[in-house]
Amino acid sequence: LAPRERLVELYVAQVRPADIRSQLTEIETIRPLTLDELVLEIVADDPILPAEDGIATMRRFLEADGGDVRSRIALARYLIAARRRDEAIEVLKTSDEVATDDSGRALLAGALLDRGEVDEASEIFARTEPDVRSSADSWLAFGRLQEKGGDRDAACEAFSRAVRADPGSGLANYLLGQVLERLGRHDEADRHLRRAKLLDDLN
Repeated sequence: LAPRERLVELYVAQVRPADIRSQLTEIETIRPLTLDELVLEIVADDPILPAEDGIATMRRFLEADGGDVRSRIALARYLIAARRRDEAIEVLKTSDEVATDDSGRALLAGALLDRGEVDEASEIFARTEPDVRSSADSWLAFGRLQEKGGDRDAACEAFSRAVRADPGSGLANYLLGQVLERLGRHDEADRHLRRAKLLDDLN
């Protein structure tokens, strides 16, 4: 893949910020960063850039590029981090491209679930369920949806896929541990819950 496409893939797959920064550093030795790569650099440096600054920066990028889906998703992430979920939902809903983007779909479904809008979150996955190429975020949102619908086995499978997609996700391990506990699979649950705690402590 071309460097830009590889970086977008890394971002969508929720690779750790340090890995994204490493890729950006390698590219900068060859040429200046593109607009997409600058967006990724800001997202990767999230701990340095406060959420409110990130919101302002992403809004500027959106004005500059006419509504690029990656900038829109990054803006929604910053809004969610700033506890402005309703605004994030509106930002995601105003773009048809978000509905076909794995990361955007997952972010919107998760935000809708947090707001208690289960039916609307269900509609997001009605046409396209996550598949082997989907991000951990997508599997997490789908798993939460299955659990709210009472299908713990399907939720367990979805959370397992989220862990496979991103073994370093404390949230994926935690949710998997919780549903395994409810299914009576205590040893497996304990393993994932301990891993979630360890990952939380490391972060």
